[in-house]
Amino acid sequence: MLLLTVGYILVTSKKFLMTEKTKEGVERDSVETNKMPGLSFQQQGMFDLALEKSRKLPIEDEGVKDLRYKFGSNSTLGGYEVLGELGRGATGVVYKGEDPKIHRSAAIKTIRLSEFEDDVVEEVKERFFREAESAGLLTHPNIVTIYDCGEEGNLAYIAMEYLEGEDLESLTRTSRLLPLRETLSVVAHVAQALGYAHNEGVVHRDIKPANIMRLKETGHIKVTDFGIARITASSRTKTGVIMGTPSYMSPEQVSAKKVDGRSDIFSLGIVLFELLTGEKPFKAEDMATLMYQIAKEPHVPSRTINSKIPPVVERIMNKALEKDPEKRYQKAGHMADHLRQVIAKIDELEERRGSRLKRYAGA
Repeated sequence: MLLLTVGYILVTSKKFLMTEKTKEGVERDSVETNKMPGLSFQQQGMFDLALEKSRKLPIEDEGVKDLRYKFGSNSTLGGYEVLGELGRGATGVVYKGEDPKIHRSAAIKTIRLSEFEDDVVEEVKERFFREAESAGLLTHPNIVTIYDCGEEGNLAYIAMEYLEGEDLESLTRTSRLLPLRETLSVVAHVAQALGYAHNEGVVHRDIKPANIMRLKETGHIKVTDFGIARITASSRTKTGVIMGTPSYMSPEQVSAKKVDGRSDIFSLGIVLFELLTGEKPFKAEDMATLMYQIAKEPHVPSRTINSKIPPVVERIMNKALEKDPEKRYQKAGHMADHLRQVIAKIDELEERRGSRLKRYAGA
């Protein structure tokens, strides 16, 4: 019995030790399996995937806490702590970050350099930083403030003012269109901001509802993406697709001609059209037809879609949407002035109407 007992203990101990050794080997493999992809995801700016890998690491192992800090929930990018993801685009991700020194929130827009052909990456980076530097010099109440830009791993990034609100894209749906006066006010603020930027030598090149923010608390308008629109609109990616938003491009852009501030004015005319009608002025089933329409064909009259649009507003839109840049508004500020004149007239008519109602009520 004694021999049997001792033998059982020895066999059981051996199995236990072998199991533990195997388990340790598996855990080591698991750490390596999750560590390397996690670091790779972090370098590519895919912090959500890096965090997923970090959660699979055994926290009690030596160095795992440091790894979790490195590419987990407290990942850093350009000195900013990455707090979460705000959005995702064709060439990168936008993160919410915080400057740990002054506790200032920031939106960090990244561009994955791997999305571009190897022979143009250096040109892309040079243009990116040049444009970001130009945008960083813009100081206007209706233009998002640029804090910083840089390169880290496979990412170029730009840190900018963090905004609590929504872009105008959701307000182009027929069910959510803003009242006429408010729409004109929004576009007037954008036009004023563009006029300032053009005077400073900066052309946006990608004006669209998604790049215009309306703040939640105040309704204040901010134009975003100055400094990176040019790089994403004019650089060719590995898939051979030219980045940009064709539906909002000017005839000069679709024809690959040199653009200036008047191109932004055309794009803003499309935004105004869409905010008032819930539809785009140019629509087609394929890209070639759409580009031909923008370059050559007249747009649909806005009042055929929304008869409540005043003729004077339609004339402003038509001038902004002239195919020939020479016939278009030459300055975005001029478009803003005309819109404000209409707003003043609306206010005047409302005031008169209110006065009449008071007189009738008194009678």
